[in-house]
Amino acid sequence: MGVVQLFPAFPLRGQGCFAFGRGKERTRNMINAAGLMGLAGLLDKKTGRPLTSPALLLGALVELANRNPTDLEKQSWEQSGTALLAKAKADKD
Repeated sequence: MGVVQLFPAFPLRGQGCFAFGRGKERTRNMINAAGLMGLAGLLDKKTGRPLTSPALLLGALVELANRNPTDLEKQSWEQSGTALLAKAKADKD
């Protein structure tokens, strides 16, 4: 039995971006995105597992992606994110 690919938009090793050496950058970006989800409290930081059901997490992310937030909301989110990133950096140092 072959490898089952759950997300066909993302190429398997040896295909697409991996064949041209861009896989490391993509992987780093994906890991960074997961790290942001961990900082937001959406993932268990030790196991990497979602703290909610995958369906609930995905639904919430889709809802966020489809929103048209006001400039004030974006500013508030950015301020919160900046503070959390600064705290995470300070805790790491």
